Amino acid sequence: MNLSLILFTIGILGFVLNRKNIILMLISIEIMLLAITFLVLVSSLSFDDILGQTYAIYIIAIAGAESAIGLGILVAFYRFISFKSIHLSFSQAKSPIKALNIIPSGIRNYSTSKPLNCKNSLDPLFITGILDAESSFLIAMLKNSRYKTGWNVQARIQLKMHEKDRSLLLKIQEFFGGIGLVSKPNNNSTVEFRVHSIKDITNVIIPHFDNYPLLTKKYSDYMLFKNVINLMLEKQHTNLEGIQKIINTRASMNGGLSDQLKKAFPETIPVIREERVNNYNTLVHSKPWIAGFSTGESNFFIAINKSKTTDNIYASLRFSIAQDLRDVDLLESFVDFFKCGYVVRYEKRSIAEFVVTRIDDIINHVIPFFEEYSIAGSKYSNYCSFKIAAFMVKNKEHLKEDGLKEILLLKNKMGITTENNHGDD
Repeated sequence: MNLSLILFTIGILGFVLNRKNIILMLISIEIMLLAITFLVLVSSLSFDDILGQTYAIYIIAIAGAESAIGLGILVAFYRFISFKSIHLSFSQAKSPIKALNIIPSGIRNYSTSKPLNCKNSLDPLFITGILDAESSFLIAMLKNSRYKTGWNVQARIQLKMHEKDRSLLLKIQEFFGGIGLVSKPNNNSTVEFRVHSIKDITNVIIPHFDNYPLLTKKYSDYMLFKNVINLMLEKQHTNLEGIQKIINTRASMNGGLSDQLKKAFPETIPVIREERVNNYNTLVHSKPWIAGFSTGESNFFIAINKSKTTDNIYASLRFSIAQDLRDVDLLESFVDFFKCGYVVRYEKRSIAEFVVTRIDDIINHVIPFFEEYSIAGSKYSNYCSFKIAAFMVKNKEHLKEDGLKEILLLKNKMGITTENNHGDD
């Protein structure tokens, strides 16, 4: 009786104390079953009868053996699972791709995983920054005889990115309250977030940009777009006089009018663009905007070069942000903001580029900023590879064969090379 009680108590305690370990819980249950079996048999059999004693001992022995076998199987299974887990972890650690996530000695405390406390996460300024980089404000004039004026006026804002950034566009759509639509996958590997409802543009999009203004010259297109929306709210797109006003505004947006529209509206007088005078010293207060803008327009580039004087091969890094030449003032303000870099003009292509190539500037100014105000979307993984390579170059590891091979793997891991994103006029 006492033995049964002791076994049952051990089983209960084992079950309660090992609730997080299913194997030990099952072992505890086996012990309790053994105790119950022992108790039942001892209570029900007459030990005055030699045969009964023999039978009881036989049953208890069988139950004990069964429990022992069960325990053995469970322990063996537990050890097998543990060994398999350890073996898998060891195998993964030997993978050359996983090894790229280990930063060179002395600086490997920099993580390549997405920061959980990223300060720009859905920050309104971050949203404005990425829209400043990648969005378009469009007024479409479609000839259609079903309309009284003969023209169907459509207004929309759209944000187009690579298909890899679909999840980012879905988050932006969520930020705006789920309005608009995100395009389905297509053969062009692009994805668009579009808002064309006049109601949504009026109640959601315009208030956002009024509170968190665009900083590039795109601001002028936005103001013209906003004027057209106001004309449409006044129903002026339903008469020819109003259509002409819309055409006059459209003529000053996004490269002007098509030849068809110029022919259809020969008396068009383009309205004056409202150019905003920016004080770019305020960039220090718009750090999430810079992170959003960089998500769209920046380029993290690793180059493998051959020395012109020797046969040595070495690595170099380049961070850049390109923009239309009309926004060269904005790019020049980045020199002051990041306290490094320079601006290159490509007159033939009408673009300019803010560039940082000195490794000390990249480590002391560029990387610390993006550690605090993170790049988002698919470009974040490129930034991580760029960051690891930067510290390897700083530590002169690129001058060794093994280090150069690892940097080459990092470059290939970035996927899309960016050699053609900056020009040579």
